Amino acid sequence: MHLETTLRGEQHVAVPGLPGSYSVGGKSHAGLVRWGQGGLALGAGYLQRSFGTPGKQLRAAVLGGSYRTGPWYFTGHYGINKHKLTPQSACGENIQCWVDDAVLGAFWGDHNSGGFRGQACTAANKRQMLSLGVARQISPALNLSLNYWCAHQSGREAGVRANAHFASLTAHYALSRRSALYAEADFTRLSGQQVSLPGADGQPNGKQQRTGVTVGFMHSF
Repeated sequence: MHLETTLRGEQHVAVPGLPGSYSVGGKSHAGLVRWGQGGLALGAGYLQRSFGTPGKQLRAAVLGGSYRTGPWYFTGHYGINKHKLTPQSACGENIQCWVDDAVLGAFWGDHNSGGFRGQACTAANKRQMLSLGVARQISPALNLSLNYWCAHQSGREAGVRANAHFASLTAHYALSRRSALYAEADFTRLSGQQVSLPGADGQPNGKQQRTGVTVGFMHSF
C-alpha cells in the first residue's frame, strides 16, 4: 500500500486599481492511496481546495482500479468534483468573490474541461465521470484496446446540465523495441443546451458530435 499527502498554504494577489491584496485561497489538502496484489490494483484520491471567501471550497475525489489476467487487461474509474462558489453573476461589487471566480477558472473553465466550449462549462458546479476500458495482447507485437468514458455535469443555473460520451479503439503494433505503428479511431457526442465542441481556432463551433481517425509511426530515441 502507498499513501501520499499534500498540504499547501495561502497566497495573496493584488487587483489592479484597488488597494491591498486579496486571498487566492486557503489551504489545499490532497491525498492518494494505492494498493496492488497479483493482477489487481486499486487506488483512491481526494482533493479539497479552500478559496479566499470563508466556506467556499472545491472538492474532488476519484476511485479506480485495474485487473490483468493472461492477455487481458481491464480498467475502470469514477471521479467527481464539486465547488460551492457564488456564481459570477451574483458577485456584484464583492472583489473577493471575483478573485475566487478567477482562481476557479484556472482549473475549472472550458479550457480545462475536456476541450468543450460554451457557457455551461463554466456555470456548472458539479461534474462526474465514469470510464471503462479493456485491452488484449493479441500477439507479442499487436495490442488492441477499447475505452469508453461517460461524463455528466450539473449546476444551480438553468441550462448547465449536459452529458458527454467518448469512445476510442486503438491498435498498437511493435516493429521493434523502439519503433511501432499505431492506428486510433475515436467518437465524441455531447448533449445539452449550452455545450459545444471547439473549432480549429479553439472557439465554440456549435457542433456536438465528432469522429476522428489517426494513423502514425513512433520511435523512441
